[in-house]
Amino acid sequence: MADHLYLIDDVDKLVFVFSVQQNGTWHFSRMAPFHKSQGKDNFVFLQAPVNSDTRWVLENQSSGAKGDVIGRPKDPGNGPAHQDRPSPPLGPWTVWNCKFTLTAQMPTFPSLNLPVIAEVSFATLHYHEEDMIGHLEVTVKDAPIVDDALEDILNRLREILQNLSRRPEMVLVIRSDARTASIPSVRHIRRYLNFIQQEVGSECVLVGRGSAIVLVVRGLLSRTILGIVQFVQRMLPSPWPQTIVSSFEEADAFLAPLVAEARSLAIVRPESLSDGLNPPAIVKPDSLSDGLNPPQKSVDPANILLKTTTQPTRPVTLPVVEQVSSVAAPPAEARGAKLEMCEDLGSNHGGPRGDRLEITLDPLASKSDSYFPWCHC
Repeated sequence: MADHLYLIDDVDKLVFVFSVQQNGTWHFSRMAPFHKSQGKDNFVFLQAPVNSDTRWVLENQSSGAKGDVIGRPKDPGNGPAHQDRPSPPLGPWTVWNCKFTLTAQMPTFPSLNLPVIAEVSFATLHYHEEDMIGHLEVTVKDAPIVDDALEDILNRLREILQNLSRRPEMVLVIRSDARTASIPSVRHIRRYLNFIQQEVGSECVLVGRGSAIVLVVRGLLSRTILGIVQFVQRMLPSPWPQTIVSSFEEADAFLAPLVAEARSLAIVRPESLSDGLNPPAIVKPDSLSDGLNPPQKSVDPANILLKTTTQPTRPVTLPVVEQVSSVAAPPAEARGAKLEMCEDLGSNHGGPRGDRLEITLDPLASKSDSYFPWCHC
């Protein structure tokens, strides 16, 4: 029996990986080391107390949790022995009232047809793979965001995230170009927050390993965009490291060690399982990148270089954003978060013009201490 177990969501077929520990327990391990260091989503298969109906349970040992049992197997006994120790029973499990299947065999799932390119009026999305690393490049344009186009982009993003989540060896890094972005409306900010929180939260934890946003802050419009980005980051702290920089070179330099770290921790797929099921990743040709990421000009010393972590330790002072005194609470507790605009930015940006923005996040579907629900059953 291998050192990994795979818990598969019966609805969306997402794969949660658990790794054996020296004490015979199995810990959820398919997440960024950054997320693990925060004490989030610390789920453990362990042997149950003597008076339990089953010999094994899945327990929530996340930071702030009380060790609640969140999953039980259909089979009350032990699974196949691992290094002369009992292991969790394979087969059906119920986790947070959702149906899962636990297996010791690494699941296989075909990749998307690569590269994936999607273009709408306000954004272009380009996705390609290099071995087990998925690269997503997003360019946001100076055009109003319309509902249908936003849904098209979110649907393509969901498709990419779900596909990667079904392939347990895969991870994702994201580079976004927001230099020419327009200001989104209140409903579009709310839609994006709900999309991440309610629809692809599990996928983000499973595959996300880092993101970098390129944004040159010069003038009122770009400062407003920066304020909105930092507001979103506070409301939904990312499960991976993230930064805001002023050039593609700095973005790539930030992501490079995260990619190297992901490779060093990758699960090796047996060749017998990969043949024909996961064809070689298509490396992005130079010709495809020319139109999406134009050559960089020399960096103007007047440009503001911003590097913010997922959860800043001190408030960021911005002229167009209401001051936030501390890092926001987890989404399940966030209520009445306010982002305030103080200038009329004109109607051609498709966004707020001197309006007071009030965004309230919906509670998580799960009642756990995890930031994200595990399934959509």
